[in-house]
Amino acid sequence: MNPIPLRSSGGLYLNRALPSFHTNVDLYYLGYDHKSVRYAQGTGREQRETIGARVWSHTPTWDYDFEYTAQFGRLNTGNISAWGTGYHLGYTFNQVRFAPRPELDGGVLSADHNTHDNKLGTFNPLFPNGNFLSESILLGPFNLIIVRPTFKIALTRKTSANTNVELLWRQATEDGVYNIAGILTHVPGNSTGRFIGTQIQQEIDYAFSRHLSGSIVYEHFFTGEFLKQSPPGHSLNFISPQLIYNF
Repeated sequence: MNPIPLRSSGGLYLNRALPSFHTNVDLYYLGYDHKSVRYAQGTGREQRETIGARVWSHTPTWDYDFEYTAQFGRLNTGNISAWGTGYHLGYTFNQVRFAPRPELDGGVLSADHNTHDNKLGTFNPLFPNGNFLSESILLGPFNLIIVRPTFKIALTRKTSANTNVELLWRQATEDGVYNIAGILTHVPGNSTGRFIGTQIQQEIDYAFSRHLSGSIVYEHFFTGEFLKQSPPGHSLNFISPQLIYNF
């Protein structure tokens, strides 16, 4: 007999283009079952249903992306009621030297406001991109308020620069901080601090040829009030050089 997998999932994704409005609409459903998880609320089997809607558009000049997700289900014998929102706005000044491009993105991911009741409010992103928040992958998208302004420029035909500042808060002070795998790394404890920290990132990209490109990323993370009250909470430096070959 084959063992029951630790995790299982399935879903449905629908997309509809609306050319008259220069936009796209996505609707999706995901079912998720995890045999053993740990939240600040407690530990046990997680059975979670996710439904969401996304409205987005992308042109050579501007783009936007707005998304809302609702989740419900069970953690052990308790209920799950969670939600998440995300937004992205960007505009490229193609007729200006260096083609400057300001962007603003972020979101709010719900958290658990009472670890002593029988309802889990922590949003689960299920299978997030590893560098959803940064290349250093310090935090996962759980219990977060995110604001991230970004500025991009094309320095030369082959070289571009990307600078962003990321501000992070806990959505609820009664919930903790999690890593990208959803593992609770900092319990809420007695801390009333909401601000997690500020991360500054500078990236330089260079195209050596049609197939070969490279980049170097530097990040500095400044710890906020919550991490200072919930050790370990040190400011960190991170550097990542990369070479990419596309066939």
